[in-house]
Amino acid sequence: MSQKFGSTFVLESRLLLFSGPATLTLTNTDAVVRLAGFTTSDDLIGMTGGVDGRIMFIVCGSRTIPMDIVGESLSAAAADRFADSHTIDPDTAGGFIYDGAISRWTKFL
Repeated sequence: MSQKFGSTFVLESRLLLFSGPATLTLTNTDAVVRLAGFTTSDDLIGMTGGVDGRIMFIVCGSRTIPMDIVGESLSAAAADRFADSHTIDPDTAGGFIYDGAISRWTKFL
């Protein structure tokens, strides 16, 4: 799904059925990904496509189960890792920016 904001940019979003622990494979146009279909044992351990300054929003698509983000997971490639662990509450989003200096995704929202 695309949403146009003003005349300057288009925000691409998609829904993914998620089963983890896993690394999320991003496309070049992904800006918002809504994850659904996971259980309490499914963790997000990384995201591909990190380029300095890239911003991604991850939406927890569950109405009852929070999404766990695992920081510095050794199961993810070094460049795909999150800098810290976080929890995204049900029906909310977390914003992440890729920090090229440390080659990690960091949470900003």
